[in-house]
Amino acid sequence: MTLHIAAVGDSHTASGIWPVVLEGLICRQGISAEVWDYGINGGIVAPAVEAVLGGSYMDDFFQEPVGSKWISSELERCFYGYIDACDVSMIVLQGGANDLGYLTRNYTGQVERAAAYMRELEGKPLFHEIPEKLEMMLSAINERGYSAVYMNMPPLGRGRWSDECARAVGNLARGLLNERLKGFCARERILYVDVASALAGSDGWLSDEYNGDGLHLNQRGQVKVAQVVFEVLKPSLAPFLAAGETGCHSIG
Repeated sequence: MTLHIAAVGDSHTASGIWPVVLEGLICRQGISAEVWDYGINGGIVAPAVEAVLGGSYMDDFFQEPVGSKWISSELERCFYGYIDACDVSMIVLQGGANDLGYLTRNYTGQVERAAAYMRELEGKPLFHEIPEKLEMMLSAINERGYSAVYMNMPPLGRGRWSDECARAVGNLARGLLNERLKGFCARERILYVDVASALAGSDGWLSDEYNGDGLHLNQRGQVKVAQVVFEVLKPSLAPFLAAGETGCHSIG
């Protein structure tokens, strides 16, 4: 019996090696495993959304912040096609960072105002639309009989933007979303992978050890993600270990 896992997410998945590393870690337990990479780069998705909807995705965002304008909506459309077409046992979902970035883009250079805006949004529909879509996808995984796993968002690192902006806007928004999804996963008994804590330094920023470009992880960070996911999945691997079939089949 082969364990099939689909890794669905944004550029942290599409441009990363963690799915391949995760497959290797599982295989070393004597389990036949395939981890399929279904990541979508946000930089590719945004122009596609513009082409479909017309107008400027970026400029129109605040004027019409409806569901179809969110990156996670595009991920959602692809997502349902993925899980309906693949014979998988488990789906690891990761995403939301692109949405949060576009949510605060009009406040670039106005850090205090942006931070206040994010706190104001915490209890409003505009902010909650992002985690709601992720929650819908996780619920869909369960409804189809697969095991759902959610990987939270890592903190931002230094080097891509000002310290003030990343601290006040990026990490604040990510913290709010992570806490929301953590509670949802606990209620719905969905495995929650806290890569944010594993990757953060003592100051709450993405550790320099794992920082690639201030947003994405370097190779060491990707390996760390795979290790953290593997530790969370370990209790679920027993049935596949008992099956006695071994082997690795990398598909990326």
